[in-house]
Amino acid sequence: MRQKSKQTGASTLEDVARRAGVASSTASYVLNNKPKSIGSDTRERVWSAARALSYRPNMAARSLVTRRTNIIALWVPDVASAFTARVIAESQRQVRQSGYEVLISEIHMAEREAGIGQVRAEPPIASVRPPLWDVDGIIAFLGSACRDIHLDSFGIRATPVVSMGAFPLDGTDFVGVELFTGAQAAVRRLAADGCRRLGYLVPARADFRGDDRHEAYWATIR
Repeated sequence: MRQKSKQTGASTLEDVARRAGVASSTASYVLNNKPKSIGSDTRERVWSAARALSYRPNMAARSLVTRRTNIIALWVPDVASAFTARVIAESQRQVRQSGYEVLISEIHMAEREAGIGQVRAEPPIASVRPPLWDVDGIIAFLGSACRDIHLDSFGIRATPVVSMGAFPLDGTDFVGVELFTGAQAAVRRLAADGCRRLGYLVPARADFRGDDRHEAYWATIR
């Protein structure tokens, strides 16, 4: 017979501990994977009790004690694109392996004016809606069109931020790709294959001076 809390109808940590025949502190150490010397038999009893009672931790109550939400915000442009969808899927997989959940926020961009036939001197201005609740960290997948985003405007500078993609955010750790080297290699490969009229084709909002692909193309062509 499944045991339930009288107040909420959900199994509690105390219910799990009682069913497993251990102290509540022991059950907490096991269910939170804390580094403590607890025998494998005891661990299995706790996990079996948790499964039998369909126990799920109260994350809201836990965050009041730990001051952590176990939520990572993922800032992405254009959630509808196939490439961004792959980034979201892989980010979720990696984050969940560490016991976190992902809060996805789409970045919106306001285009800067550029004359007809002119190369835009700067990328569009990016903005993101401030999170409605605290997060433990931010992964900013911004792309070339979003590198000017301003974290200070949301008062979250104290939140750890890792940016990834083509351009880093100032003051953050960054995981990126060598766009200049890759674009240069592509142009050289085409030239080596006998191509003499090489085009440079990118989305309009990614076509601006300072983009490594743009600079590599022109430098190699010259």
